[in-house]
Amino acid sequence: QGERSLEDHTRDYIFLAEHSHFPDSSLCTFYRAGLNTTTKGLLSGEGPRESLPDYIEWVLASCGSSWTIDFVKEYVSPTQDPEPSQPSPRHVEYEPEPTADKEPEPRATEPEPDTSDQVQEPDTTSAKV
Repeated sequence: QGERSLEDHTRDYIFLAEHSHFPDSSLCTFYRAGLNTTTKGLLSGEGPRESLPDYIEWVLASCGSSWTIDFVKEYVSPTQDPEPSQPSPRHVEYEPEPTADKEPEPRATEPEPDTSDQVQEPDTTSAKV
């Protein structure tokens, strides 16, 4: 949380927590660990650790915030997910921007192996004695 408000910290935390696969009890522990000393001092006890929304609601209420977990969730993700037929913005292919002279930059190619990097097999021919 640092010097940020509890509300700013909570908004960012919920955004990250929604994309994790940790159990709620762990997310509650991580959330509390991220609070600054002043905020932790306003909390009495440990709060409900079985549910992250309940725990965050408890922290907000304990600290006198007017925010509720429903408000924070709405604030974190105000837009709906794209329709299934639309590609996800996370999977859009990156097209290189043209340079100042309007020619696309060349793509990187695999470097040619240096001959000193190549392993040579020992000569296996045997000489008769």
